[in-house]
Amino acid sequence: LPPKRAQYLFCNRNTIYNQISDMRIATKFKARLKFVCAIQMLFWGGLIPTLANAQTGPGGVGNSTTNTAWLKPENFSGLSDNDAVSSWPDTSGNARHHSIANSDYYPVYKENQLNAYPVLRFDGTDDLLQYTSSESGVNNFTVFLVAKTEVTHEIDLERNTGIYGTTGQKYLLGARHRQNDGGAGLSVGTNGISVYEHGASYMPAPAVYSTTVTGFNIIGFRYTSRRPTIFFNSENSHVGLTSTKTTVYGPQQLGSGSYGAFDGDVAEMIIYNLRLNTCR
Repeated sequence: LPPKRAQYLFCNRNTIYNQISDMRIATKFKARLKFVCAIQMLFWGGLIPTLANAQTGPGGVGNSTTNTAWLKPENFSGLSDNDAVSSWPDTSGNARHHSIANSDYYPVYKENQLNAYPVLRFDGTDDLLQYTSSESGVNNFTVFLVAKTEVTHEIDLERNTGIYGTTGQKYLLGARHRQNDGGAGLSVGTNGISVYEHGASYMPAPAVYSTTVTGFNIIGFRYTSRRPTIFFNSENSHVGLTSTKTTVYGPQQLGSGSYGAFDGDVAEMIIYNLRLNTCR
């Protein structure tokens, strides 16, 4: 959301209202990106003074130093309905274009799906776009997506040890294997949202939120010193368990992971390499 279209943003504890004529989230959300309601509340230590005059990220939050990926539907050009898509261009300024070489894994472009904007449709089998050349965030990071699914996923018990995320998951964001560390990912179904971490003999769900997920929603999670919080639309929906790993890496895969694939539509994804605050 370019800053020039965010000037009327305001919020309270539970609801955010945005007087934006071209918002792409369904009207019941009253905003395209509720998670950027606190435009001046981005922080990580002494970061705010550095960024105060250089906010170029979504909704005026962050810049190319902190907003490590921004995949939005305006980035597509020259596509028609049902075209296979090999790459989703990034406009964060970091050239983190999510792509895949193998045409078997291409998601499908679907036009006019959300307030006249297109989405990418992932098949729930193996569709995948990724960027693995650099890290999206380490130990402290925030990820938000606008997505819709119509299938359930397996809900595991919340744990920070063991191997559980290998069957029944629908990985909207793949949890990459990070050897002795943890790679964070996100499984989403109509029955809830779960954060997983993947490493050597390790794939627990340190944050699990059971809820009804229908239609397009703003779904995301934030890590604060290796502890995940799940976001569902305008709220901090659930705070999970602190990881037992020394290092947790942010996601790099969109649409599937090693043990499951997302079945549904994705309209937008935004990643920050720090903890974002929420509406107060």
